[in-house]
Amino acid sequence: MELRGRVLHRVLLGRVSRQPVAKLDNRVGAGIGGSHQRYPSAMTVLVAGVGNVLRGDDGFGVVVAERLQAHAVPDGVRVVETGIGGLHLVQELMAGADALVVVDSIDLGREPGTVLVVRPDIADVVSLPLLARNDQLADVHYATPERAFMLASALGVLPKQTWVVGCQPVDAESVARELHPDVAAAVDVAIAEVRALVRCCGVDWP
Repeated sequence: MELRGRVLHRVLLGRVSRQPVAKLDNRVGAGIGGSHQRYPSAMTVLVAGVGNVLRGDDGFGVVVAERLQAHAVPDGVRVVETGIGGLHLVQELMAGADALVVVDSIDLGREPGTVLVVRPDIADVVSLPLLARNDQLADVHYATPERAFMLASALGVLPKQTWVVGCQPVDAESVARELHPDVAAAVDVAIAEVRALVRCCGVDWP
C-alpha cells in the first residue's frame, strides 16, 4: 500500500540491538505508548486489519488484527479483518464508528520493519474531474484503503479521527504465507500503537 499523509512518528523494531524508538518531530510522543493527543470522551473505535495473507508482508495488518482478536477487546472497540476488499471496510464504517485505526503494510521508503503512524490525506471525490472520479471509484470491491477512505468520506461515514498504523514491508508481492522476520518482529509494536491510539479515544486498553 502506498499512502499520502502526515507521518506522526515511527518506531524501529527488529533485532534487539536496534534503537527501539525514534522521534521524527517534536509534535508527537516517543513511540510505543507515546503521548498521542487524547480526546475528552470515550469513542467507538473500529480497528481494521488490511492486507492479503497470501502475499507475504502484505498480510501484516491481518496478522495484527488476529493477534488483537485473540485477547479481550474492550467495550466500544471492534477489531475486524477486511482483507483486500475496500468495500468491506466501507461497510464496517457504515455500521458506525467515531474513530478508525487501519493497520496495513505501507511503503514509505523506510527501513524494513519500521512502524509508522500516519494521518492519511484523503481527497474529496466530489471535487475531482469526472474521469478521475470514475477511475477512483471504478471497482471498490478491490479498492485500496486510500480509495476506501475516499468513498467513506463521500458517504459521510469516515471518522474525523482516522489513523493508519503501517509497517514498512520487505516483500509484499511474492506469493508467501509468512511475514519476513523483520516485519514479523514489528507486530508487537503495531499492537502497542493501536492500543495507544484507542486509549487516546477515551477507551481503556492496557
